Amino acid sequence: MTRQDPAELERHINQLQTEKEQLMNKLSQLRARVKTEFSGVNFKDVLQATHKLRKEQEEEARLYQQTGEQKQRLQRAEQVERQTRAKLQALERSDIAKEDPAKVCIMKPFDRFLNPCSLRSFCHDCDKKFKKITRCRFCFCRARLIQNSD
Repeated sequence: MTRQDPAELERHINQLQTEKEQLMNKLSQLRARVKTEFSGVNFKDVLQATHKLRKEQEEEARLYQQTGEQKQRLQRAEQVERQTRAKLQALERSDIAKEDPAKVCIMKPFDRFLNPCSLRSFCHDCDKKFKKITRCRFCFCRARLIQNSD
């Protein structure tokens, strides 16, 4: 340990005491300001509102992500539908359509597209997915309106 000059130590102590007094003054000023500016505020209510807002933001983000995923699924389903319709139209224009239906059903690539039940099921699934996406869009827009009104 090194020894310091007592006068230097005393100056350092005085400087620290001055800083302490300045901090105490600033703290009392801030306390007075909080009492006057925030006198009517219930911090418990503010905390609850903040917590609620955070939960709503998390829900909005989750719904936004879910909407994006459902849009992708819908686009894939629409693409499959377009491909299916194109294959069906090509099949209808071809000479195969004039042949025996039993022979047409044996053809593996077109088998599932020629079955009316499969096509109806596919269209039904597409409709269900579209309705889900529409509901999610509605919820997402509603959450935004609620957030903006606050």
